[in-house]
Amino acid sequence: MQTSKTLELTREETYALESVLKNDEEEEGVHIAKHLLLKIGSAFVQQNQDGPDLSGTLVTIALTEKETWLARDRIPITLQIGHQPVGLTLKKKLYRILLEFDTEAQAGEVIEDWATSVRRDDHAGKSKPRYHRKARHDAGAAKKASA
Repeated sequence: MQTSKTLELTREETYALESVLKNDEEEEGVHIAKHLLLKIGSAFVQQNQDGPDLSGTLVTIALTEKETWLARDRIPITLQIGHQPVGLTLKKKLYRILLEFDTEAQAGEVIEDWATSVRRDDHAGKSKPRYHRKARHDAGAAKKASA
C-alpha cells in the first residue's frame, strides 16, 4: 500500500492543477494522472457548489509520492491565477510533501540497516551473554556452600 500525504488547496490552486494536468501519460498501460485528476475534480466540485460563496474554502486531498511528483512536474512556478502567484505557492507545498516522503524513506533505510546489523550480530552469536567459566564455577560453589 502506498502512503499518502495531505495537501490543502485553495480554489485558485485547484484551478491551476486542473488546468495543467492531463490524463494522457501512460505507465505500464495505466493513465498515471487519472487518480490525481479525480481527486482534483472532487476538490473542484466542492469549491464550486451552488449556494454560499466558497471561494475561500480550503479542500484537503491526499497525494501519493508519485502523484506529488507528477503535480510538481506539471505546475510552472510562474503560473498565476488572477494576480495570485499560484505556481509558487503550489511548488512550495508540493516540495514540503516530497521532503516528508524523502525523510521517511531515509529513516526507513537507517532502520533497515540497523535491523540487518542486529540480525547479523544475533546470528553470529554476538548478542548472547557470555559467561566466564570462573564466574559459573563460583556460582556453583556458592550454591553448594549454602546447601
